[in-house]
Amino acid sequence: MTTQTDIPELTICHPGDTQRWTDAAGEWCATVHHDDDASINDYESDGRASCYFRHSDRSARPEGFTGRAYKVDVDRSGYVWHEPYGEAMGYQTEPGGEWLFATWENLPDDVRRKEKARIRDLLEGGFVGLELALTRTVSVDGTDFTRTDAASLWSIDTLDGDYGREILSNLSADILADVAP
Repeated sequence: MTTQTDIPELTICHPGDTQRWTDAAGEWCATVHHDDDASINDYESDGRASCYFRHSDRSARPEGFTGRAYKVDVDRSGYVWHEPYGEAMGYQTEPGGEWLFATWENLPDDVRRKEKARIRDLLEGGFVGLELALTRTVSVDGTDFTRTDAASLWSIDTLDGDYGREILSNLSADILADVAP
């Protein structure tokens, strides 16, 4: 039995997207699902968000949010307050580059803009789950059966860059380890 698969370039990123490929192990199918159970407030590293306010509601900053909090427009009619994580945050100036750390106030402007866009995307679209299934034909006592094995990871904030491919690689290794003779 194959112990690893070559993961193709990831072409999926939104809930409902599916990508298929075939190799020696069988037919693979990766699917992105919306994760209804995960929230930005579940993870300290993402800071925290307030409830939703309409643009016509000129309310003050919510209780417990500091002067670091800012408004994030999440649709045409409303916004939420986002309080950035208080500790140092890791970032890279280029993919695969050295990891640097800074507090929110000391982040370079371009890094802060990217992080604000990531937070807005999380608030608008939420987290996702990535499911990977392997379907193959197995023979038992001369009779062929179709067998599907699957693995998944949830509470994913982004599938950008090589991160989604790395997740698929780990999921495929889990599946192949479980189905090895």
